[in-house]
Amino acid sequence: MNIARYAATAGHVLAALAAVLLAAYMGRRAAGRLRQPGVVAEIAVGLLIAPLIFAVGGHHVLAVLLPPKVVGALRDFGNIGLELFLVGVARDIRTADFPGRRALTRVTAGALLLPLASGCALGAWVQIDGDPALRGRAPAAELVLLLAAAMMVTAVPVLARILADSGQANSEVARLAMASAVVTDVVAWLLLALVIGLTVGLSVSSLVPAATAVGTTVGAVLAARLLRRQRAGRLTAAQPWLTAVLIAVAALTASDLTQRGGLTNVFGALAVGFAIPAESRWGTAAGLLSGLGGRLVPVYFVSTGIAAFSIGLTAVPWGAIVVATVLATVGKVLGGYVGARSTGKSQEFSLRLGVLLNTRGLTELVVLQAGYSLHIFTADLFAAMIVMTLVTTAMTGPACMLLARRRAPRRSEASRADFRALMAAFPSGVAIVTATGGGGTPYGMTCSSLCSVAITPPTLLICLRDGSPTLTAVLSQSAFTVNLLHHQAQSTAELFASGAPNRFERIAWHRDDHAAGPHLIDDAHAIADCEVIKSMLVGNHVVVFGRVARVALHPTELASPLLYGLRQYSSWALGIVGTLGRAQAGTQWLGARNDQF
Repeated sequence: MNIARYAATAGHVLAALAAVLLAAYMGRRAAGRLRQPGVVAEIAVGLLIAPLIFAVGGHHVLAVLLPPKVVGALRDFGNIGLELFLVGVARDIRTADFPGRRALTRVTAGALLLPLASGCALGAWVQIDGDPALRGRAPAAELVLLLAAAMMVTAVPVLARILADSGQANSEVARLAMASAVVTDVVAWLLLALVIGLTVGLSVSSLVPAATAVGTTVGAVLAARLLRRQRAGRLTAAQPWLTAVLIAVAALTASDLTQRGGLTNVFGALAVGFAIPAESRWGTAAGLLSGLGGRLVPVYFVSTGIAAFSIGLTAVPWGAIVVATVLATVGKVLGGYVGARSTGKSQEFSLRLGVLLNTRGLTELVVLQAGYSLHIFTADLFAAMIVMTLVTTAMTGPACMLLARRRAPRRSEASRADFRALMAAFPSGVAIVTATGGGGTPYGMTCSSLCSVAITPPTLLICLRDGSPTLTAVLSQSAFTVNLLHHQAQSTAELFASGAPNRFERIAWHRDDHAAGPHLIDDAHAIADCEVIKSMLVGNHVVVFGRVARVALHPTELASPLLYGLRQYSSWALGIVGTLGRAQAGTQWLGARNDQF
């Protein structure tokens, strides 16, 4: 290929990439208006781009706009984005505070066994129905096993995007759903490998996927031990960008090797993510990769959608769609529900978990394509399973929102004015919560909603406005710093409550290798670095629980704590009284603020 043709192909690829990202962006905007997760729109856009082009211009226009070389390049970009995004997802799972092995084991058992029964039931229905367009000529054992594998799948990348879009990524139900999804998907891939072996004939090569899974797991464990060494920690703290590049190379290499070994590239990317240490200093590098990958994930959905269309879908029988969708939904939702209930979880928690596990998405499409290419699925059965995949995935977002809104009947509710007056009568200390975003960008906001939770382990909670940039940085890095202000820092408290974009340029701050976020060294009398262990959405705020990793105290005679109450700032003046040597507290009101409480 000469330079001119190469440049033309590269330009074509870049133009197609830009068009795909623009279409995905518009789809997400439309999904937001319909109160759907953005990832559902990305999947729909991916599956509809090729059919829409074909409907408008026919095969010729489709071949001109999306020739094989361009589609191949989009597929490569999409896989790279998916793999980098999953590195951050796996690292977030590792840093999370899991409810325990017992809960994970029981939920995973439910998410495997009941979908297995659903797959067998669907296979039996296809056999009994006897329609050649659905049954085909595949052996019954291979057909039933493949349907069981398809029913087991919970699409990890799609579930991760749904949780991220809905702000639930660090909740207990999200962590349990993601961990269970990883395990069930590994089992589904191994079952798919068994079906492939039965179809093409059992041999030594059919054992390669299992050997690949074991080798990748052992490699991840060894890598995790190596990265926990002090020298590796100093490198990532000093050079987060270099660390991100090295992790990206490892993730892409592992993904390629696991795919060549008969598994999915998802397994390799997750293995690398699980190997990254949980310490907050590794969060910047993982956040950089997750952010970059998240921007390219829509290309993965589009490229896979084009591949699904290119193999040629036929007319879909409605009966097969209804049966497949009902069995798939009952199997996953009921399986997750029963597993969670057996560990003592509430009905609402268990039902939300089952709904999340019912997410299938593009991982399911990969399994279905494998079955179609092996001639185990007929075109009609393949099409019915495609529709089932879209329906169950699209159900997840609305179902989760519906469950979140279910509440007991309200007897009464205080007015907003009365509630503000109540909280204004409860003075509290003033803190600035800081965090470090991707690329080392500092974020921070004033916060008076701070409370201790437990001494063992040392835990506190903060409440931050949902959607704030500071909250986004806190959750993405799983770490934050609490700066408790002294009474001379009122101007700093007002600055960080104002939303001024240049706030960090107007104060003195410091961040060392072990800091979770910026330390306001001139304005704080006490500083705590925390690791996020849990978060939950309440109204328009998110409650973030943090395990305190390090505390620095800076007491001075001239600096007493800054307080806020009765819509004013005040200070805490200390004096020694009486022979008991007790501290007598008094307040000095420093200025009025009427925009809080």
